[in-house]
Parts: sequence; C-alpha cells; structure tokens
Amino acid sequence: MTFGLILALLLGQPSAPDGYVIFWGTTPGVYNQSLTVVGWGTTQAEITQLQPGQRYYIVSKYFDYRGLLSPESNVVSGVAPASGRIQVLWDPPLLAVEAVRVGVE
Repeated sequence: MTFGLILALLLGQPSAPDGYVIFWGTTPGVYNQSLTVVGWGTTQAEITQLQPGQRYYIVSKYFDYRGLLSPESNVVSGVAPASGRIQVLWDPPLLAVEAVRVGVE
C-alpha cells in the first residue's frame, strides 16, 4: 500500500529541507510513532511492523539544517496490509505554496 503526502514550504518557516520526519498513529491527530529520513533528495520511506488490518493516520514535517520543523503536511490514512508494511511517498516542498493535497494509490 502506498500513501502520498505533499508538503508545503511556507514563507517564514524553516529553510530548504535537510530531511523529513514521518509521524503516524491509530487515532487522528495523535501520532505516537515517528521515523526520521535524512536527505533533501529523499522522497520515500517505508514504515514497518504495523498491525495488519489497523487504520493508520500519517503526517510528515520537514526539518532544515538548524533542526527547525515545518508545519504538518496533510493527513493521509489507510489500513495496513497483511505485510504490515507501508511505503510513504512525498513531493519536496514548494516555495510559498500554502495549499496541500493528497494522492493515495
């Protein structure tokens, strides 16, 4: 299963990304797990050891060289497959774009 996230770089927020933090949980707005992904060019990560059949809510933030975090991306949700693994894909932030949208495959 693949989840898509689009992040927006807002003026006055952290500078260009040095990496991303993916957050997830089983309750909307409560993200008790996270995965840090280092590298501007990285646009995907795999979340593993999920409970098959459980719905997960996923958001992402990016961080800059100072460690400052951006606002959250849009939220995507879906049910973990039998493998307990989910690929998360995202587009790099776009300068001064405030709207976000999601594509789930």
